[in-house]
Amino acid sequence: TLIVGSAALATYLSWLLAERLGGHANVRAITIYRFALDLAQRSGLRADHVLTDEARLRLGERVVASVTASPESSFGSLRGMPGLVPAFLRSIEDLREARVPADRPWDGCGERVADVRRALIAYEAALHEADAADRAGVYARAARALRARTPHGSISERGTLVENDGDVLALPAVAFVYGLYDLPECQRELLAVLAGVCETTVFLPSPQDGQGYTASGWRFFAELGLRANALPATALAAAELVSVGDDEGELIEVARALRRSAGEGRRFHEIAVVAPSEQRADHLARGLRTLGFPVARRLPPSSGGCVSLGSLLEAAFPDAGEAWQRAALLAYAQGMAAAGVLRGDEVARWADESRQAGVVAGDDWRRLRHHHHQLTARLGDLRAEVEDGGSEGGEGRAAVLRRRRAAVDALIAFVDRVQQAVADLPAVAPWDQMAAAFVRLAHEVCAVPPDDPAVAAITELRRCAAVEEAVSVAEAARVIGERLRGVREPCGAVARCGVAVLTPHELRGLRFAEVHFTGLCSGGFPPSRGGDPLLCDRERERLARRFAVHLAEPGGGESEA
Repeated sequence: TLIVGSAALATYLSWLLAERLGGHANVRAITIYRFALDLAQRSGLRADHVLTDEARLRLGERVVASVTASPESSFGSLRGMPGLVPAFLRSIEDLREARVPADRPWDGCGERVADVRRALIAYEAALHEADAADRAGVYARAARALRARTPHGSISERGTLVENDGDVLALPAVAFVYGLYDLPECQRELLAVLAGVCETTVFLPSPQDGQGYTASGWRFFAELGLRANALPATALAAAELVSVGDDEGELIEVARALRRSAGEGRRFHEIAVVAPSEQRADHLARGLRTLGFPVARRLPPSSGGCVSLGSLLEAAFPDAGEAWQRAALLAYAQGMAAAGVLRGDEVARWADESRQAGVVAGDDWRRLRHHHHQLTARLGDLRAEVEDGGSEGGEGRAAVLRRRRAAVDALIAFVDRVQQAVADLPAVAPWDQMAAAFVRLAHEVCAVPPDDPAVAAITELRRCAAVEEAVSVAEAARVIGERLRGVREPCGAVARCGVAVLTPHELRGLRFAEVHFTGLCSGGFPPSRGGDPLLCDRERERLARRFAVHLAEPGGGESEA
């Protein structure tokens, strides 16, 4: 088993092994978190009790609300401020992964940490009550599973740890730890136990004489008695800075550089374009695709269930203004036309007829029926004129009126069906029932197939039931809308098919013959990981010394960048 830090690196190394060796059996590349999750679930952790990001956020909202409501809270004036809950969760996650105990006194660590400690205590109590696990909890359960079983079982030749009672916990016979250096305490504990039950070999970037950002990793593995192998730096055939102050100008310069490289015989999958942020990388990847370049990056879907259902939710549950605004509902209809469910010419007629009917939002859609009556009356008057012989070209105008009336009929039926389907959603329900209701809405109204990524994104929200019993339909719609906007679909394959468009973090561990760096004009390259949003470096140092745990060294993010 090859244990790495990211899914992209695991995929890349697995492909590289197959290419260099012509195939491989009984060898897998896996992230350290996925490895821990497999161990934890094999030892009894239920999959629906592992917190998703959304479940953590909802648990955090409850915890932070209770902490900031106290008159003693130093964050009371910030209660309800956007970003406060994610800031608390980031600090809590860091402290939990560092195994800082909340139940022991934090005296001498500064006054600012009092609120963070109260939040950590409340957060861990909520996890215990729900029998749920976050990332730190998964690592802890995996380490306990290994430690508890080792004295009572034996390692088979295939690397499977067999218990006396017949329970089986799959373990690798040989483990390669590749590129992991900035290890929080929970990962260190897991790897320390793993090193005691199977042959473990470590590969790390060069320690740079003990002063580099990987030095702490080298020291940790040396303390375990493991010899680390230094990974040599990649020798680039070409590295180019392509940085222009204007975003579109930079895209054009990148395209020129890629065409020049292709003309020199470079294959696209050997090239990487590096952008300082995910948003900028997405922009470059979409632009390059539009210009006809094959790209490798996970991108937001341009069609399908995420787009159609997302636009429906924006129409039915807008962030501001009335529901069922004309522009929003027509945007949903246009998305359905793009998906082939509706006809584009029909949606265009709907837009024109709803405008002539005076529809703006909400109850204005009832004006369609009055508009329908007007068209019927005009058609009747025209027929009478034709019968009296007093109207030239009357048949042609009558045909136009009939087409317009049919379009209004279809629009009325469409609006009624969509609004009724949304009205049939439960007002308040447990998360599993609410998620099932929105999946039905996606199937019946948006024609979303069962294998669409939107369905998986909604279904995953059932895990929120571990921390929240019930949710309102409006809140569920908001959460689902955010999740749909965050869905990414694979495009190409990094280092195999297409130009890889990556952030510096995603580039780590991968190798390319040619790399183009962008975004230097904005001053945000290289990006910093940023510090703890609530605790200053001095407070973190005090906590680390007091409890003898490893927290990221102050400035370590800058050193790595």
